[in-house]
Amino acid sequence: MSRKLGLLADIQAGAVDESVSLENLLNKCIALGGQAGSVRLRDWARQELNGYSGEAEIPDYRTTGSQLMARITNRAGRNGITQELYEHVFPEQLREVLPSFNELTFYQGVGELAAMAEANREDTIFSPAWAPMLIKYMNEHHTEPLSVVTQIYWPFSATSLRGVLSRIRTALVELSTELADLTPPGQEVPAQEAADQVVQFVITGDRAVITYSPQITGDHGTNITASGAHSTAVGGQTVTGDNNTTAGRDATAPAKTESWWTRTRKRGLFVALFTILAGVLALLTYLGLTPSPTPSKAPPSTTAGSSAPTAPGAATSR
Repeated sequence: MSRKLGLLADIQAGAVDESVSLENLLNKCIALGGQAGSVRLRDWARQELNGYSGEAEIPDYRTTGSQLMARITNRAGRNGITQELYEHVFPEQLREVLPSFNELTFYQGVGELAAMAEANREDTIFSPAWAPMLIKYMNEHHTEPLSVVTQIYWPFSATSLRGVLSRIRTALVELSTELADLTPPGQEVPAQEAADQVVQFVITGDRAVITYSPQITGDHGTNITASGAHSTAVGGQTVTGDNNTTAGRDATAPAKTESWWTRTRKRGLFVALFTILAGVLALLTYLGLTPSPTPSKAPPSTTAGSSAPTAPGAATSR
């Protein structure tokens, strides 16, 4: 068997090689997404490189367990203590807009995560963007008169970061393996629909999102793909949607059953009609109903005593 070539093969081989950096593999994913026409693949790889922001869907593999903590001091900022925070002590309206207190999700790019992991600190903290709102609420409703909440954060360790980076690499292994499985032999670039669905599977972990299924011909055939219920494809075509059929170049269409009317028309419709007409004329002749020929209209004759038309300029006798 010949060695597989192309970006997909490089990603698949590099994903299981710890010496190949995640940045290198993700940059190749962006390039592969460009070849496949998959915006979904390009966006996923770009966010893994640069970090997630806004309302972007952050994959589950970027989440690790960590309990939200509060730093509490006296009014002078001394005698500080730490205290775990739990959702049930806050009103429902506040709980609805806050994430889980016992899970930390990393939105940073892989380069930043790797740098923090290499620092090998076991006392790193992450303070969420909504921490000031929660600090204000606690100082107004949940602290002693002489105490003040100064900080809200999640603690995490270098070990947690390495675990997140390991899961990102595993996601690359899954992505490249699934794409290779959905790409027909001899084809280096996956189909756009296949790439989009595999990325969604990697993000959510739900295999049911992969509905794409390549169809492969026999020897010397053309690779074809079809997706969607009741879809078929013949020749070098890709079909999506429901109840679609297409035929490509050099395709052989399946035999088609013709109706009796089509067969009769092809075998001599006019011959059949003339045969029927001849039979009708024969029956009319037998019954004596043969129509008589229509007499031709003769020009009017000139009789004696009548005046013949005179040619212009002709002499007349008296």
